[in-house]
Amino acid sequence: MPSLSTPAADPSTSDSTPTELDSLLTQAAQLGQTGQPVAAATLCQQVLQQYPDSAQAWHLLGLSVLQQGQPQNALNHIKQAIALDPSIPIFHTHAGVAHCSLGELEQGITCYQNALALQPQAVEARYNLAIALQKMNRLNEARSAYLHVLVQQPQHVMAHYQLGKLCQQQQQAAEAIAHYQQALAIDPQFMPAQTALQSLRPAVASAPVPTPPTPDTITCIADDGFQSWLSQAAGSIAISTYQAGKLALVGWNGQQVSLLLRQFDKPMGMAVQGNRFALATRHQVLLFANSPVLAHAYLEDQPGRYDALYLPRAAYFTGDLNVHDLAWGEEDLWLVNTRFSCLSSLSSDFSFVPRWQPSFISEVVPEDRCHLNGLAMVEGQPRYVTALGATDTVGGWREHKATGGILIDVPSHEIILHGLSMPHSPCWHNGKLWLLNSGAGELLQVDPQSGEARVVCTLPGFLRGLCCVGSYALIGLCQIREQHIFGGLPVQERFEQLLCGVAVIDLNSGERVGLLEFPQGCQELYGVQFLPQVLRPTILNIEKNETRQAFTAPDIAYWLRPSSEITA
Repeated sequence: MPSLSTPAADPSTSDSTPTELDSLLTQAAQLGQTGQPVAAATLCQQVLQQYPDSAQAWHLLGLSVLQQGQPQNALNHIKQAIALDPSIPIFHTHAGVAHCSLGELEQGITCYQNALALQPQAVEARYNLAIALQKMNRLNEARSAYLHVLVQQPQHVMAHYQLGKLCQQQQQAAEAIAHYQQALAIDPQFMPAQTALQSLRPAVASAPVPTPPTPDTITCIADDGFQSWLSQAAGSIAISTYQAGKLALVGWNGQQVSLLLRQFDKPMGMAVQGNRFALATRHQVLLFANSPVLAHAYLEDQPGRYDALYLPRAAYFTGDLNVHDLAWGEEDLWLVNTRFSCLSSLSSDFSFVPRWQPSFISEVVPEDRCHLNGLAMVEGQPRYVTALGATDTVGGWREHKATGGILIDVPSHEIILHGLSMPHSPCWHNGKLWLLNSGAGELLQVDPQSGEARVVCTLPGFLRGLCCVGSYALIGLCQIREQHIFGGLPVQERFEQLLCGVAVIDLNSGERVGLLEFPQGCQELYGVQFLPQVLRPTILNIEKNETRQAFTAPDIAYWLRPSSEITA
């Protein structure tokens, strides 16, 4: 059922200031809180005779009438409160409750969204939004809203219970059990959860003991638009998050979005070329190769679950170069060597081989002088790079990070664009140059000849990770965790709340057509790459024992199973 709370009177929301009005509003609120809605309504009516422009009095009257089971009258009163003062989130929340009580779910959802636009952390509004979405069978959106509630209030019994019911609707018994048990751990006497668990008794007996989610557990929610896009994209997505130390592979199993997480030490830039996959980590650049044959048989009890298996094939020990972007060239792999302010290639003899540096960098030294980060290739050659400043001193880019970003043409060393806000991820696609003006939350299309930039869209996040697929762009959104590095950026002034996830953007219209959101366990992403013709991928790190059991050659592929082991 919806959540309905009676707020304490807030004199600041009224146009009147007499202490008598404050006292009367407090009395009315207390009557509502103690289960006396009739007396509360009577007092509010008396108050309104003397103070007809008191928005708080109209709201409390509507709330007390709503508690008496008169949603239409309640809605009329609350609308009067909103007309007098539309800036109070709880007014919109309770208007939403009234609409939903009348069966007007769409109008109720709009009211809850209005409340959240005013106060993104409004738990009651988000919980009620989840209830309404669930009633409309918009289950993925409802799940996202419930998870948001639990991130803010992990002890929210009703959110756990309702999320359990939602999981049952989606035939996810183990998850439903986990949420019901979590509700009972918070309130052992909560009968609805006890009853729900009893109804799942056969599943309880066969299910593994669920582990309740912790704040470090990464959860993701794909909205309907993202699911629709991915189901038709003929590929999957790789996402790196150095903050959580994970590489995420997001696939489509024919019915829903799948998520596989694999541990790596500070995963950053990625590059994809055919069956090859490269990943930059804290001290290494790792090279993987896909073996579709071994993928099919990876799980003996679930053959065909995966259609791609990326096996580690080489590791270059570079040291902590703070490698950002990677890109395959005509001959080898290019890396953005941020610590040494240059583009580099790999070597079996050295930590790296410097290949190019901006003209304003006087020497290749480990001082992160301009925070070189992004690389766009054209016809197999480095063509455009981004940096956070045209500076040649130790960390010199930090002083003007919000406005000092630049885009450089590699062959000519010419600075094409100045005044960017922490730019990242340039990308050459369909004969056009795109990049992220990250600190402003903007996707830009740039004309390299004129230096003109057009804002394609603006998103609620620090943007990092751009991959273009056909007429769409995949863009990584980050929250801002490290204020000493990322504080004071335009995107923070533009949006009250930033998201972490991957947005799908129509490059023609600039519209956001889908969102994969990480509401918990992950705040910052780095790279986003599309894996074409791969729907259900997995990847092995060197810690996985299966890495030592897989053998491939140009014409053969074998798993070393117990039955085929060589014995002395």
